[in-house]
Amino acid sequence: MNGPYLSAAQRQLLNQQQAQVPAPLRSAFAAAFHAWQETWSSHALSSDSRAVASGKEFDALRALGPAILPLLIEKLA
Repeated sequence: MNGPYLSAAQRQLLNQQQAQVPAPLRSAFAAAFHAWQETWSSHALSSDSRAVASGKEFDALRALGPAILPLLIEKLA
């Protein structure tokens, strides 16, 4: 696939949804995502794709709830 992963309309919608996420939740997400991202290298050689979605760092990210989904999509898309 060439070009951006999200269309212009999807990007605009994502930006609108991100703007609705309260600042304290954004900060908590940034810290939790960074902590989770730091664990990725420890799973690099694992053949179990579920390994990256486990551990206390991932649990902390999940505990923030569905309101973080627009922020997560931005990071992973």
